[in-house]
Amino acid sequence: MRYRYLGHFVQKPKRRISNTFKIGQIVLIGSDNRKRIDWPLGVITEFIPGKDKQVRLVKVKTSHCTLSRPIQRIYPFDVDSSKDFSNPFTGREEQRRGDNVPNPSDLRDTSKGRLSLNQMKDIGVRNITRTGRHVKIPEKLNL
Repeated sequence: MRYRYLGHFVQKPKRRISNTFKIGQIVLIGSDNRKRIDWPLGVITEFIPGKDKQVRLVKVKTSHCTLSRPIQRIYPFDVDSSKDFSNPFTGREEQRRGDNVPNPSDLRDTSKGRLSLNQMKDIGVRNITRTGRHVKIPEKLNL
């Protein structure tokens, strides 16, 4: 009796509004056996409808193979794959140096293959590390 009474309070979730997936979208392929950080990435290649014409399965291409997974185990990856990511680093060199600064490779000493500190100061080269920090050229005594 008590079991039936408590069973009335169980809330069953209504049909979840599925995310609108698209062919070519980058997704995470969920798995109960792995941590979320280890879930593989894939690209949706095909939708497979069930008998009721609702999409039930999705074919996903990973780096190793093509998998068929239920749509409940597919999670959207928060990257818009419709954008062109061919070369995100174009224009970075122009951003580092000023427009009127000559290219340091033109001033290189052919015997050493490096610029001297004075040459770097004269042309105004600003070194920037991978993390974006500006590297200052040390002031040394010229004795």
